[in-house]
Amino acid sequence: MSKPNVLIFAPREEPKEILDRLTSVGLDFSFGEKAWQMPRTDFEADFAAATRDKVALMGTSIRHTPITRAVMAEAQRLRVIAKYTVGVDDIDTDAATDLGIMVCHAPTESNCFGVAETTMAMMLAMLK
Repeated sequence: MSKPNVLIFAPREEPKEILDRLTSVGLDFSFGEKAWQMPRTDFEADFAAATRDKVALMGTSIRHTPITRAVMAEAQRLRVIAKYTVGVDDIDTDAATDLGIMVCHAPTESNCFGVAETTMAMMLAMLK
């Protein structure tokens, strides 16, 4: 049997060490097209075809080619969609639930405090 394949649908320059570690536990990777992330495009059919044999999807935001019911329905082996950004608004979570696919996201700590600090600074500046 072939190794489980994960589609990194919207790459963010994943560190080689991370990919090496995941490969060492038996995963293979495929990468999405940059065009899928461009505004005013329609790559749903291409995205769906790319998911066909995948067990997992991972990546950053993909607002212009969202993960729809049609995309998930093509992937008969798909069990998890993991995003490393804030929110899952570009995923049809109701469809994922219906299809038994777990959806999760992991916003990074490295930027959440900076966002909070900037927001507070802007609010204080407006009060001045």
